[in-house]
Amino acid sequence: MPITPRPSSPRTAREWIECGHHFAASTRIEDLSRALLCYDRARTVCDPSESNPAPLRDLGLAWMNRGNILQQPGPHYDCVAALNAYDQALVVFFAIPDATPDLINTIATVYLNRGRAHQRLLSIAEASKDYRKARETLRPLVASGDFAAIRNFAGATVNFGQIQLDSAAPDAELTDTFLSTRAALTPFTDSDAVAATLALELSRLELVLRERTLTRDSLGDFTDTLEVALALAASWAPRSHPTALDAATQLFRLGATAYAECQPQFLLEFLREALDPASGTAPFASFPTFHTVAADALDSLRLELNRTRVFDAEIETSHRLAAIIQDLNQPTAWLKPRLISS
Repeated sequence: MPITPRPSSPRTAREWIECGHHFAASTRIEDLSRALLCYDRARTVCDPSESNPAPLRDLGLAWMNRGNILQQPGPHYDCVAALNAYDQALVVFFAIPDATPDLINTIATVYLNRGRAHQRLLSIAEASKDYRKARETLRPLVASGDFAAIRNFAGATVNFGQIQLDSAAPDAELTDTFLSTRAALTPFTDSDAVAATLALELSRLELVLRERTLTRDSLGDFTDTLEVALALAASWAPRSHPTALDAATQLFRLGATAYAECQPQFLLEFLREALDPASGTAPFASFPTFHTVAADALDSLRLELNRTRVFDAEIETSHRLAAIIQDLNQPTAWLKPRLISS
């Protein structure tokens, strides 16, 4: 969150909210407590009896931001109180007569943040309901191309998708949900880091879902998604954006695992394209975590193939595995030596 200038002598609800935003942008526990006091002060000076919607909006924002602070680590942490704050914010926002795009986005944000509070309290069913409500609230704005709505929609989809993947029976249309949400984000992923990171997270969730039923026949769909996602990650690599790189590392690990399981003869090629400058652009060659993933994948595959070869009685299979092992044992000078697993 960018640092908001602190009003010198806040008096109105709006000024107290801005003061709260100033402190909320800090990482210091004492400043988060000050932010909470500012939002509480904003609630006390609001006059929601006025006919215009501005006081109501400020009152709702004060409640919503109170809930956000109560989810932050520190002595003020209280997710139950945060849920109450979000409930109060929704009551206030729904009392505003004109549902502008900004108000709709704000209401969806409350649902999204309330879902996170439920999730922290392990109320998974309630969290899932709130993520669904956020998505349904935003659908009309997403269809119109509203960027703020698309980002919120994608955030709710990521959280909802993770819950679904952790459940015993994920939604049958979950893959389509990931695909359609990622498509809505695509026009913004080259210029906005949050949109890029959300798109990478959606790709990761889709790949995790596909991996559960992965076979040699279905590997093509898996690698198509992986290729698009890594291309996006590669475009952000020069900018070294930490969250985008973290998502890209997880995607790279999923790809290495899939190749090792389904087409081990192509694992080395997959790794070299990403890390070996002699084989192409190697967009991730300068990032140590990618080398660690690659070294671990190679070591694990060598071990597994040697074990399989020893215990497999078929000569043809043994010869095929020997050829792959020989390929894997070729020099890997392109891997950073200090990161190669022992």
